[in-house]
Amino acid sequence: GSKGATGSLPFSAYEIATLDVHASAIRANAMVKSRNTYQIVAQQNAIVKDNFFSAGATVAQGALILSLDNTKELLALQKVKVRLKQAHIKYEEMLLTLKDSSFYVSNGNWHEVKERTLYKMDLPQAKVEYRQAQLALSQTKFYAPFTGVLANVWKGKGEAVQLGESLGFLYDMY
Repeated sequence: GSKGATGSLPFSAYEIATLDVHASAIRANAMVKSRNTYQIVAQQNAIVKDNFFSAGATVAQGALILSLDNTKELLALQKVKVRLKQAHIKYEEMLLTLKDSSFYVSNGNWHEVKERTLYKMDLPQAKVEYRQAQLALSQTKFYAPFTGVLANVWKGKGEAVQLGESLGFLYDMY
């Protein structure tokens, strides 16, 4: 400290200001804007199977954030795999039968016959159903598309979710 004409000061002016700042709480409102936002939205009615992070957690890119019960989707995918395999076998068997008939091969209609047989055996439809089942299964798991902070997580393990319901947000704040 320093002594002046009016008396003794225990601290310098700088030290007093520093003490005042540290002694009182500083409140400030700030808005942090993220570069990327990922909203987790339920693509079907389901039950939350696992919620791997809570609000405020930092989540690495590619990490599984949340999964829904996918028993129904796994079963549907297995059924469609069987249907696809059966359709493919029927198609191959029919082609062998038709190939034995030299009429189609010798008349140059073989490509057309193969295409018509393909549709007759329902193979394209089975392939579409398989892709749909794969998509439905993929919609039961939510992975972080980038590293960020998780916010507004509204559902926990065992809770029901509805199609279109928001389940949380991931913000990239780095």
